[in-house]
Amino acid sequence: MPTSSTKCVWCLSAADYEAYHDTHWGTPVHDDALMFQFLILETFQAGLSWLMVWRKREAFAEVFH
Repeated sequence: MPTSSTKCVWCLSAADYEAYHDTHWGTPVHDDALMFQFLILETFQAGLSWLMVWRKREAFAEVFH
């Protein structure tokens, strides 16, 4: 039986993935601006790796702010 400290295998390949997993993955979003940010990141992720887009999130925030 997994414990609360068990991590998904997909997040173990990079520190950025692990930080995303620990702070954002599976967490409900109720803030409209944050929801829009994740929508934009998911849209631009099509055809790219999520890690590449996640690492560029600050640049996306500047453009879409």
